[in-house]
Amino acid sequence: MRLSLALPALLLVGSTAASVIGAPRHVEVKHTDAASHTNDPELYRRRGGGGGGSGGSGGGGGHSGGGGRSFGSSSSRTKTNSNEGGYSSKGSGVQPTYGGGRYYPGGAAVPYQSGVVTATGLTPFLLIGSALAFWPGVWLYGAYMYHYNTPYRFYNASSQANETREITCGCARYAVCGCEENNSTQYYNDLVGNGSYAPLNKSIVNVSRVNGTMTILINGTLPNGTTAAGEDSAAPGSMKGLVEAFGVCPVAVAVLATVYLL
Repeated sequence: MRLSLALPALLLVGSTAASVIGAPRHVEVKHTDAASHTNDPELYRRRGGGGGGSGGSGGGGGHSGGGGRSFGSSSSRTKTNSNEGGYSSKGSGVQPTYGGGRYYPGGAAVPYQSGVVTATGLTPFLLIGSALAFWPGVWLYGAYMYHYNTPYRFYNASSQANETREITCGCARYAVCGCEENNSTQYYNDLVGNGSYAPLNKSIVNVSRVNGTMTILINGTLPNGTTAAGEDSAAPGSMKGLVEAFGVCPVAVAVLATVYLL
């Protein structure tokens, strides 16, 4: 007897539920000639304050942690070398400081294992070696790139025209990641600071020309062992999440899967 497709469909719900990206973020930007001065653009917001972002993120640890998209890890099981991310009762490692203490530097509210699809559906691609030459810094094992769907819109005071900048967030391979598309104005105010390029925390945010396009680069790498404070829960779509959702043991789930495949 074949089971219906309802069970696989449920596994897709958690991974396809994406948050809605808000209206374009308008800031005033003033910079020098980008072609000859690619590392010296200046971003100026149209008006208002906004504190500078604080703290840099680590460059990614070694091989550790389990596979899969797991957001659920209790504090008692959290290890300092784990790259799974997720929640723990009190949180561990680096805690969110952007957007009023709600987001990590890359825009995510909950960290996860680098290389998996994000909660809003961003699919990463891996770059290694010379392919990362456009990004200042050292990526020992390569890095996963998360290209945001919504570009950063701003007013260029030099050209007196509305312009855009593509956004790419990167996370070191085998590390915890905090990249996620974000529509919070406060988050971007904290990330950009007062708008000038010079005081930006270059270990987190930089600007470079990628494939001929000036792009905002965000380092979303977090130290291994980082978890967000919150109730222990599993990632949507993970085997643990399926067990918790349906109240069945792993053996029963395996039997159901076997019957379905027969």
